[in-house]
Formats: sequence, C-alpha cells, structure tokens
Amino acid sequence: KQWYQRRVRGIPGTMIRLLVSFFLTLQLGRPREVDLSGNDWLVESDIRNLHTKDIADILKILNPRHREEVRHTKRILVNGTVPGYVISDLHREGIISDPLVKDLDVGFRPLARLTWTYSKVVVLPEARKEKKGVIVFQGIDTAADVVINKVHLFKSHNNQFRRLVIKTEELVQKESLQISVVIQPGVTAARTRAQMYPHLVPPVEYPAVQHGEKYRNFLRKSPASFSWDWGPAFIPSGIWRPVILVHDQDLYVEDVAVRTRVLAREKGLWGV
Repeated sequence: KQWYQRRVRGIPGTMIRLLVSFFLTLQLGRPREVDLSGNDWLVESDIRNLHTKDIADILKILNPRHREEVRHTKRILVNGTVPGYVISDLHREGIISDPLVKDLDVGFRPLARLTWTYSKVVVLPEARKEKKGVIVFQGIDTAADVVINKVHLFKSHNNQFRRLVIKTEELVQKESLQISVVIQPGVTAARTRAQMYPHLVPPVEYPAVQHGEKYRNFLRKSPASFSWDWGPAFIPSGIWRPVILVHDQDLYVEDVAVRTRVLAREKGLWGV
C-alpha cells in the first residue's frame, strides 16, 4: 500500500473510490468479464436415495402433470435463473403452485430438505489472450460445494453474504467450463453444526405459530428464512446474486477500501 499525503477538505468517499479505480484500470487494464447470470442454468435434485415416505411427501407437493415424470425418474429438473432461488424456478415452471398462498411454506417444507445442484456449461471466449481467470460468485445461499470440470474447487461454503472467488488457471485451458454448485439443505447444515457444537446456544425453540425450523443462529443465512413473525419459512436454496467470469487478468481486485487519518488537523492535512 502507498500513502498519499494531500490537503483534503471534505472529498467524498465516492470520489476517492473513482480515483483509485481509475488508477487501477490504468495499471492493470480493464478486466474482461463474462456475465454467467441468466435463465440458462439447470437445477436438479436427485431423490432416489430418499425414504419411500419422503418421496411420497414430495410427490404430493408437485402439480399433477409433473408428478408422474418425477415418480418415474426420481429427479426434479427445472430451468433455473441466476440470480434466483429454486422455489421461484419451480413455481415459474408450473411444477408447484404459488408458495405464497395460505400456509404453503409449511406444505412445501420437504423441498427445503433436498440437495439442489445448479449446473451450466460455459463456452470460453476464443479471443482471450491468456489462460488465466477467476469465477466470482457474488452470493450463494448457503451451504454449497463448487465443482468445475469435475474438479472439487471449493468445499463447504457456508455464508450467504460472502463473495466467493475461485481461481480457474488450469481449467480455462479447456474450451469450456462445466460448472456445478451443489447446495445442501439449510435445515440440515444448521442442525449438523448445532450438534457438533459443545454448548447450548439459545434460542433452541421458536414460537409454534411461526412454523419454522431450529438452529438458525448456526448458519450465516438470513434468519428470517427459517421463520419470523411476519413472513413464511421457506429456508430457500439458490444462487441469489450474479456470477461473473473474469479472464486475462494477472491480478483481480475484489474490492477497494479507503482509509483516512488526520496528520495535522490545524493545517487541514490528511492521509488517504
């Protein structure tokens, strides 16, 4: 880091960020970005290994014209949208009815206990100069593993609010990337962490009227998704923020932070 001393009187933080970003652009060049968001993701849940009763509960949830197909294949397939959530995709494609009607957040609870896999094949730009890059997941909700070209690159991502940056140096030598994001049920992930923790962390029970799930405080996931007094408890899974491929960059700047310190207040001298 380099420190620049200059007389600064009330320069907005936004202006400073613009100056820093402009400097980095001159030094590093403009990154080549490919937005991987969109409605061309495939979302899948394999229910073959579930107990017979659990499969029956899931089939009851599905609309009739999709029920027989899932009964036969033991898989739920839907075209997924990123950013988005599984439950929204299922409703949009007519696989389930409107989840906001009555108490269907309780009726659809078996869907929250399934593992869902987002997958997509990305054809890499032919014009790329160097075979370097990163894939930036701005937000995955929540407990997830990332697999690219059958290589497990990241295990146990467990923070809905944290950006995930994955290097793809060797993988981008291929002509395409096969991306899979396997999202474990939030209910299961939270319960597992609670059982491993040696101490009791309250609250353990929540008001019955909320029809929610336990252990929300063991997972960095929106607490309201487990239940609240004003909203439904879907405990949803999804890639809820954009996904970006950045290539031809030796250095990727995730974020810019600006700090100031007073050097000589009487002279109006600050360090930025």
